[in-house]
Amino acid sequence: MSNTALCVQLQQALTEVAGANAPALKRDRVGFVEALQSPANLNGVRRVALPSNGKRRQVELIYLQRGVESGVQAAQPTAFCDASDEPEPRSMLVEVEHWVHRKLRFTEEELRRYCWADDPVFVANAIMAELNALTVAVNKVLLTLQAASLGAFFDGSLLKSISWLDAQNQPQYFEESKLLEEYSLIGGSGQPLVIGAGDLAHYTRMTRKGCCTSAGIDLGQAGEYSFFYDRFVNGAFASGEHYLVLAPGAVQLVTWNANVGDYARQEGRNESGTLVDPFTGLRFDLDQVWDPCTKRYHLTIALNYGLVVLPPDAFALGDELAGVNYTLHFVKA
Repeated sequence: MSNTALCVQLQQALTEVAGANAPALKRDRVGFVEALQSPANLNGVRRVALPSNGKRRQVELIYLQRGVESGVQAAQPTAFCDASDEPEPRSMLVEVEHWVHRKLRFTEEELRRYCWADDPVFVANAIMAELNALTVAVNKVLLTLQAASLGAFFDGSLLKSISWLDAQNQPQYFEESKLLEEYSLIGGSGQPLVIGAGDLAHYTRMTRKGCCTSAGIDLGQAGEYSFFYDRFVNGAFASGEHYLVLAPGAVQLVTWNANVGDYARQEGRNESGTLVDPFTGLRFDLDQVWDPCTKRYHLTIALNYGLVVLPPDAFALGDELAGVNYTLHFVKA
């Protein structure tokens, strides 16, 4: 755990084994989580501190709709005390209600060997081997939540087709321009985050629109979008090859850790703290409990998380952007 639980070397060892090619340490690329955790998505976003010290959290999103053109009068005002339109703040409550967890157990000798050995990797390897399954599970749930909360295009449609490659599997550059035009029409700010696999990945490689890190984070340095490889996107839909486009900051991953503040503690052989996945930056709760009956330590790795998307009424009826939430859905033509 970071700084307190098990022994102080655990987080260091997790970082050291990250990227190893052993089968147990193989990591799947979870592009949606990586996009949400990317600097591009977090830049300028202020994560409000919610009630902590182990209490269950909710996120209340308070927002105002922008004015609509129908409310504008093309005449000189003749009175100044007859205003009838009052901006009404709206709110949406988001429960951080989704969970994943994994339980492991170790003998005291295994933990002792880890904490005092010159090459402390045993428990770190075991935990790293489990983090892949946990992050994939989180990624799939988040994709399902996002699929149920996709926004509208400028013309009101919810889905558009795109052909990244032609019949000879050559890149079709105009398709990228079409995507960027749709993004511009809804007023998207910043470089869009484009998530998917298949033809999109081929197009990105062939046109050198992005580069890939060992952690699976694809940063579009040459093009006008940031690409994140995620083969799990298609699983959130019935069939076909799908691609998601997000405006930076429009969708946020919200997590909550129980083992912080007064709840990060050590009591005899029992400890509670947190652990950061070096690949995704997700911070998991990690609890160690000693069972005197079996003489084993029981470790539980857990994460409480949710997804915050702009509400469906972020723009008022009558606004040309009604239904827009800065997430777009494309499918392979």
